[in-house]
Amino acid sequence: ASLSLQEALHNSHLLSLTGSQIISPDSFYTDFLASIKIPFVSVFSADSLLQLTLWHGSRLVENNLETRNLPRFVRYICEQLSNYKESPLSLPLLNSLFIIRNFGLFLIKSLPPDQLEQHFSLPNSQNEECPVPLFLLQSMINFCIDNEVCKQSMLLHIDALNMLLVLFSTPLYLPTVPSESEKNLFLDVLLHHSHSGSSANKLRPAHFIKWLLQQYIASHK
Repeated sequence: ASLSLQEALHNSHLLSLTGSQIISPDSFYTDFLASIKIPFVSVFSADSLLQLTLWHGSRLVENNLETRNLPRFVRYICEQLSNYKESPLSLPLLNSLFIIRNFGLFLIKSLPPDQLEQHFSLPNSQNEECPVPLFLLQSMINFCIDNEVCKQSMLLHIDALNMLLVLFSTPLYLPTVPSESEKNLFLDVLLHHSHSGSSANKLRPAHFIKWLLQQYIASHK
């Protein structure tokens, strides 16, 4: 099945994700995303995507701190991506990254840095060994490094890179230049966990840069 703009605006699953009730990420993934047989990125024009994101994003800002549906969904999808091993392209996974990236961009544009962190955190996140913002960065970077770019994975690689561009560009969307005392959520996570933390939670920026250079060299042979 495909999905028109009007269907997406009023889709019960998307309304549940951004609504006031806690949902099961697994059910959202299997009941809704698994039924969509085309990449969202090829369905919505820029104007349609703006309407869709404004409508559902506004609901997300209103309800997410109560439900924490977004960080629950992010953690679930990161777990799915971590288990990806050069299998055929997973459209549900691709469309999940599309949803997270566009909702994430809406939150980045709409919220001050301290509130942004709350929206990407689960309750009692201070007790988490791997908080959601770290897990999100870790999953995108590790996916790129650990999976060879091929026909089956190309779109996932592109979306993972697009996700990182959005997350690392957080300061560009702020209304004023951030001061040194203000948090830049994902940049702070990158800097902190590149040099400290347990080995399991460390990010691998040097390996990621090496991977990017290898892709560039391969494309220019």
